Amino acid sequence: MSKLLLLAAIGLLATTPAPARMESCTIVPKTMDHRVTPHEMIRVSFMITGNVPADIVRFTALAPGGDYNEFTARGNFARTVMISDRELEADEHDAETEAVRPLPHGVDCALTHIHFVDGSSWSGERP
Repeated sequence: MSKLLLLAAIGLLATTPAPARMESCTIVPKTMDHRVTPHEMIRVSFMITGNVPADIVRFTALAPGGDYNEFTARGNFARTVMISDRELEADEHDAETEAVRPLPHGVDCALTHIHFVDGSSWSGERP
């Protein structure tokens, strides 16, 4: 009986939704305002839906060819407050191994990590 309960618990964990909702994620085009910016940028809208406010929210943008960049929002993100059109620069990569990659339009974005103010965290899968 305990094995059955353990399998049921694992199944519930696998289907537990993210404690946040991403409404939109787009690549910011290189315009006059962003042309001199050395990093790729995304514009995201999201909301924390869990019970604990977050202080770090990480997104991953994956291009069709497999290149990806990670983007991190830092701040105090309260529950049920929509964060709209937040522009984020790509996180720095280790200069010896990886560089920030230019990404085309049509990328898949995913919410991949949340750190909460109580010290707990949640991680999801890359797209």
